[in-house]
Amino acid sequence: VIPESCVQLRNIILSATPKAMNPPDPFTPNLKIDLLPEISQSPTILSNILSPIASFRGHLDAFLKDGQRRNFLLELLPLLHRDGGAEIDVPKVNS
Repeated sequence: VIPESCVQLRNIILSATPKAMNPPDPFTPNLKIDLLPEISQSPTILSNILSPIASFRGHLDAFLKDGQRRNFLLELLPLLHRDGGAEIDVPKVNS
């Protein structure tokens, strides 16, 4: 785990690509992202991203689907704290 204060180190690691992979140059004029063959491949997620938010996932899905519970965003912040304390639960935020 990389500390949150090491922003540049995180960016370097997250932008790394394997030697065999040749990513497209983002500065290419008229680059059409939709035409790249990699765009049709879904990313592989190696962790269970749904278990940290299982306690409020139904409410979150309902809010994202129709947006009728406007007070949900006010209720969301306390749900992201670790065990009712003041510390933010990072896996919940990342999920």
